[in-house]
Amino acid sequence: MALAHINGIFVSGTSTSQVFAAYTPASAGNLLIVACRSQVPSTTLTAGQAGPALQISDDKGNVWESGTPQIPNTTSNMVMRIFYCRSCIAGATTVTIACANGGTNNLIGTLDEFSGHNPAGLDQSSFATGSSAAPNSGSKTTTTANQIIFGCISGASTVTAGGTFTVTAASGAFISEWKIVSSTGSYSADGTMTSGAWSAAMVTFSDSAVTPPSISRVNSGGSNRQTSGTTLTLTYMPSGNANLIAISIYASALTGSLTIADSNSNTIVPLDGPASSGSARMSTFYIAACKAGPTTFTATFSTSSFASIMVDEFASPTGFTIDQHATSNPTAGVAGAFTSTPFTTTQANEVIWCAAAAAGNASTSGPYVAGAQDGLGAIGAWQIVSSIQTAQTVPFVDSNGSGGVEMVGLMTFYAGTPAASGMLDDDVGTSFRPLSIDQNITVFQ
Repeated sequence: MALAHINGIFVSGTSTSQVFAAYTPASAGNLLIVACRSQVPSTTLTAGQAGPALQISDDKGNVWESGTPQIPNTTSNMVMRIFYCRSCIAGATTVTIACANGGTNNLIGTLDEFSGHNPAGLDQSSFATGSSAAPNSGSKTTTTANQIIFGCISGASTVTAGGTFTVTAASGAFISEWKIVSSTGSYSADGTMTSGAWSAAMVTFSDSAVTPPSISRVNSGGSNRQTSGTTLTLTYMPSGNANLIAISIYASALTGSLTIADSNSNTIVPLDGPASSGSARMSTFYIAACKAGPTTFTATFSTSSFASIMVDEFASPTGFTIDQHATSNPTAGVAGAFTSTPFTTTQANEVIWCAAAAAGNASTSGPYVAGAQDGLGAIGAWQIVSSIQTAQTVPFVDSNGSGGVEMVGLMTFYAGTPAASGMLDDDVGTSFRPLSIDQNITVFQ
């Protein structure tokens, strides 16, 4: 079946949610794409923040995925995102878009339906923000010939679609646009407007299956431990350049701060922490694209502590973007079982990594593989998945049995280009702020 555009509709309003009411797809299995943008209070969107999260749901149980991460524009105080459902359910469907923010928003969305695509056909995505008269998502080269090129643009003034695109709907300053192409090439979503702030995004879908970027665990991880002291080091040799390194630090008797430094000038991003149980703490970090060559991690504690550091390394030819993350303090139940915080991934192809510390020795089970271990009760567990994970947890067992208070640090990453300008994003509206790093030291107090 040839690729075809079936229909497109538009909603807008000033409330925090908008509804595409009773939309009936032409056929089960078709592709639905929703583009949306919302204006948010300036106080919720500053440099380095993803802003209040744009969200999507429906009353049919369709699986919605993120075509792009959330795209904030601090100049216009707008957030924008593309969602898609790769194989819709038949029948009248009410689709709701929302912005997780207490105030009212200028919330706009478009819904487009296409046929002829392959459910595994998501190929390329790109996005950018800027200030000019020529918004452009940035170019990507498609890997198959027949593709849907879908884009959306939010501008400070009326936006006109790029010359080869068809506009689905427009509200002046927000449009979605599409075209169907029959040859591989470099494509982008573009338009024109009066010079000003803009955001632009593109996703492409093929009529044939596209192999997703591969993810693999490389090396066997690394760890080091100490029974007392204020400094702990781990020398580690990455297996390649630009790999992902997941890091956890556990300290059993810490009343002040901990810092982590790196001898190879890698950018260490703090995620969550510390998860605390009494004076015991666990904090998580990652390096999205490590530098080649040996590096020494140095963890420094404000008070002498029984402590450990663990790292695991993963590779993908397209790099990694952070998706979900959390720390928690579960209490071990029957036979010492405990789990991570429940999580739902936004992409099909992800690596899930979770560190746990227990009163006794922690172990994992099921589809999860034991990663780095410190030999003192802490363990890293990982799994590479190829489908959306909904309300999942990572299982652990404390060898000391029930009743213990444990510490768990979870992070998931999808294979793909990290967000623009070093910006972090997740699917729950977390506000990430840029850090001023001196000597590449990160501090938790």
